[in-house]
Amino acid sequence: MYKYDYKRWEEPQCDCKYFSQYEIEISYKIEEYFYTLRKEWEDGLKLEKLEDRNWILLKELEELMDNAN
Repeated sequence: MYKYDYKRWEEPQCDCKYFSQYEIEISYKIEEYFYTLRKEWEDGLKLEKLEDRNWILLKELEELMDNAN
């Protein structure tokens, strides 16, 4: 994604000019969400080791899959 000055639909390098304003707003919200998620993940590494964090996430995923069945 291009993220210069929130004028992605005017950039000639991509086919973004075909996107509606609604699609553009959604894409920026998704991008912001992932940025925030990444920041929270990085901040979490200061509190616990990566191995411990991955183990917890793996267990949560296993519980989710067990509950889905």
